[in-house]
Amino acid sequence: MAAGWVKLYRSVMETDLWQDKPFTRGQAWVDLIMLANHMDKEFLFDSTYISVERGSFITSKRKLSERWGWSITKLTKFLNELEKVEMLAQNSDTKKTTLKILNYEKYQGFETILEVAEKTGKRTAKEHRKNTERTPKETNNKEKNDKNEKKVRMGAHQHIKIEPVGFDQLVNDFGKPVIDEYVERLDRYIEENGRYKNANHAGIIRRWITEDATKSKKKPGNNKFNNFHQRAYDYSELERQLLGK
Repeated sequence: MAAGWVKLYRSVMETDLWQDKPFTRGQAWVDLIMLANHMDKEFLFDSTYISVERGSFITSKRKLSERWGWSITKLTKFLNELEKVEMLAQNSDTKKTTLKILNYEKYQGFETILEVAEKTGKRTAKEHRKNTERTPKETNNKEKNDKNEKKVRMGAHQHIKIEPVGFDQLVNDFGKPVIDEYVERLDRYIEENGRYKNANHAGIIRRWITEDATKSKKKPGNNKFNNFHQRAYDYSELERQLLGK
């Protein structure tokens, strides 16, 4: 039996290869996992805010049948089979169908951004106190080592340069799947806007994660459910906040 897991970006769902119909049963199952929310959120549906848990999403059988190129009968049978073997839970009414991936952590096994951000904040404060207690000699040696450390490019993301130590710290704080997502996002932002080419990329990624987590905790999501599209990020607003404007 195969073990471990692979990283799969949701952008694969936008490719012609993935959208070729009809879907296979295995492809349909993976599609459900990728459509599920990676963190708890709320969205406006029929003039009412609805809470959707991590690992769940709201859709309709009509939309899924059109998405997969299946008949309603085949789709219903497939969902019932998944529910029978405890891979999925479903709840339908006249307007919508709520699907929940059971054991979602098995497929996306890392802490929520909010939980990690909160823990990281506490640890950062503790480390700051510890750093202020260092002797002048220790501080000078550390600064010298930091200056000698060269930044390296992040693989295929040619615009991103982060010191190995800094990248390892981000992964340790937030988990590699989360950091990979934000590295790709920042690389795309630099490519499209030409900003932050020589900025502290590790600091920007940490700031974006923390701000996203704070926004998610304080207010309901402003994005409407739109046929399974990913959450839209306001890069301009994030930029103004980073620059202190």
